[in-house]
Amino acid sequence: MFDKKPHTVIDQPEQPAGEPITVHTIPPDFYGGRSPLEPVIETGPAKAAPSRAVVGAAPSIPGQVTKIAPSKPAAGAAFFASHKKLILIGGIAFLVVFMGGASWYVIVSSRPPTPPPLPRPAGAPAPVAEVPSAPTEEVPPPEAPPPVKPAPTPLILPTTLPSTPDFDRDNLTDAEEALLGTDVAKPDTDDDTYDDAVELANLYNPRAEAPQKLKDSGLVRQYVNPTFRYAVYYPESWLARPLDETTNDEIMFTAVSGEYVEARAIPLAAGQTFAQWFVFQFPNVPLSSLQTFTNRLGQDGLKTADGLAAFFPGQNFIYVLVYNVGTRTDINFKALFNMMVQSFESAPKPENIPLPVASPAPLPETTIVSESESVTTPETVVAPETTPTAPTPTTLPGPDEQPIPETVAPSP
Repeated sequence: MFDKKPHTVIDQPEQPAGEPITVHTIPPDFYGGRSPLEPVIETGPAKAAPSRAVVGAAPSIPGQVTKIAPSKPAAGAAFFASHKKLILIGGIAFLVVFMGGASWYVIVSSRPPTPPPLPRPAGAPAPVAEVPSAPTEEVPPPEAPPPVKPAPTPLILPTTLPSTPDFDRDNLTDAEEALLGTDVAKPDTDDDTYDDAVELANLYNPRAEAPQKLKDSGLVRQYVNPTFRYAVYYPESWLARPLDETTNDEIMFTAVSGEYVEARAIPLAAGQTFAQWFVFQFPNVPLSSLQTFTNRLGQDGLKTADGLAAFFPGQNFIYVLVYNVGTRTDINFKALFNMMVQSFESAPKPENIPLPVASPAPLPETTIVSESESVTTPETVVAPETTPTAPTPTTLPGPDEQPIPETVAPSP
């Protein structure tokens, strides 16, 4: 804008004398904001007007018309005119950055100030900087502990209860007759001169002529404990299962009626005798109330007066058979429980317990009771291939009147 500009004089034709001279100059309005590209032409007599001296320019000659070329626009205005778009974009960008910074400042300044840390109580240990530990190998989680076996139920002696009806009075209840398939109206189903209850107690088949063994009749099964290796017969239709298969120390023989026989193997403490164990278990039951006996397979034991619990002392264990009626108020299977007691067999060493293979002992003496007197007549059991020959007993006394002798000499 302030650069030196050359003075250009445009030749004009000579003006006649006495005519006014027209001079074109930069109008003063140029300095008031008018565009220099709009020339102002003044006509009339020549007036002396102030003008800027042009260094190096020829002086104006009166009577001549001098044309002055319009000056170029300022350099800043020209730059702005040619770069208007870039300047506009830059201005918008600056405005966006400015607004973003202002927003950030407002957000940061609006946050509540962080409270200063609480003063550490006097005497408290200084905080220890946490040191990152070295990576360790992943350790698998420990295995879950085995389930704890619940404590065994206390051993309770059964209560003496009446038996269910016995129509033919052969000491087998009608329920037992139905389970064994014997004749409920006939004391001696197989007509071999031995009442059904007598044959069952001596481990013979009450449905076949003596001396067919009970274990070969299909009426019973033999359970052998896999841990304690004792063996016992039980009715074929009953369910035998351990309460805990990992120990097999409690076995339940359950009837359809809900009654069951419980077989237990109870360990003895070091140096403990059966008498000490019994007094500790049943402090209210006199030891003298137990009856000693030897069952049909030669196993010595003791039983309660009602015959509903039996104990077989061993070297390290006491084997117990207990009858449980469940929720009933009478007893269905007392003769079958006695059959289980008579068939129980154990030994000091488990590997020496074979399945019973020997024939049961022969039938014992029976007592014939008449209306006038009672006499004891020995029964004769001949060799297995023949049938016994003896008068048929008319009446067999109940187990409470005349118990079956526990020891009988084996047959030859």
